[in-house]
Amino acid sequence: MIVTLLQGLKGADNVINANFRKLVLGRAVGNAGDSIYMIAMNWFILQLTNSALWIGIMNVAIVLPGVLLFLFGDSIDRHSKRRLLVAVEFSQLVIVVMLIGLVALHIKLPGIYVGLVFVAALFGSLAYPIQDTLVPLLVEPD
Repeated sequence: MIVTLLQGLKGADNVINANFRKLVLGRAVGNAGDSIYMIAMNWFILQLTNSALWIGIMNVAIVLPGVLLFLFGDSIDRHSKRRLLVAVEFSQLVIVVMLIGLVALHIKLPGIYVGLVFVAALFGSLAYPIQDTLVPLLVEPD
């Protein structure tokens, strides 16, 4: 499906440039990864705690950063979008690698996982408005 989408975008060179295609591909891959990651973290917390309460807390940690995005709008507008996007994506990667390390070390403290997931979700949520501000810079006006 993604390949078909990109092929369709490739044929529209007069409207959509290569950078925009890269942005769309990155967003599609990122969305798929985020979805798998959220399911995996919920499953892991369930296996770790066998508690519906911890699953609820984990889901709040995943969703709450999206609610807090309005706090970062001014900062996003004042800084380099490219650098900011690279920074938030890299920061999310570091947090996810830390989570993998904790799982590999058999750390059984659900609060640590929830806290790190919140931070990773915050970085992940920041990527969307940054990407949205890049679109007008990548696509020529009519």
